[in-house]
Amino acid sequence: MKQNNNIGIAVVGAGRIGTLRARLTDAEIIVVPNAPPQVAPNAPRPQGEEVEILYLGGFANPVKGGATLIEALPALLRRCPQARVLLAGPGQGPDSLPGQVRWGGWLDETAKDQAFRGADLFAMPSLSEGLPVALLEAMARGLPIVVSRVGGVPEIVTDGVDALLVEPGDPAELASRLGDLVEDPARRRELGGAAAERARRLADDDVYDRLDRIYTELTS
Repeated sequence: MKQNNNIGIAVVGAGRIGTLRARLTDAEIIVVPNAPPQVAPNAPRPQGEEVEILYLGGFANPVKGGATLIEALPALLRRCPQARVLLAGPGQGPDSLPGQVRWGGWLDETAKDQAFRGADLFAMPSLSEGLPVALLEAMARGLPIVVSRVGGVPEIVTDGVDALLVEPGDPAELASRLGDLVEDPARRRELGGAAAERARRLADDDVYDRLDRIYTELTS
């Protein structure tokens, strides 16, 4: 788009602005986050002894943090033997996994929906991200989330309010914060409800409202 002879560029997170500004000094840069999916939050799950943790990053791309999660698992499972972990996504899974951990491989949309609905907790230990769609999917479904403090993630969620944030590449912190939520169902419900509400506000205020203003400006 053009406004006052300047090029307008939309990006999904403020972290991208510095790089673009260095190259396009006259550009008008607007942050428009990715939109959360329009799905209903998960129905409350029965509170059993087992707690299901879902990871969807796979192992094809190292920046998804799969190796960090694998390194965190021994400490997590020693502390929380009731934890169960579903690893899924692209690539080849680890050759050997503890009995509480299973490899689901690549999930189509139906299988992914079932995995989300069967989860009590969502883990995203990425080393680098823009604004990951899987995070938005987990938020919209009302899952409590442990996610790395990378890319546009801190612009969307607040540590201790609607997610727990960890430093990327730190398996000890990842295991600790996952363990905190495995042991605390009330805290999981609190964070999950806040995540779903944040996803709703993100869609209404930060995505669709901004897009409406951009399109109105372009067509006026």
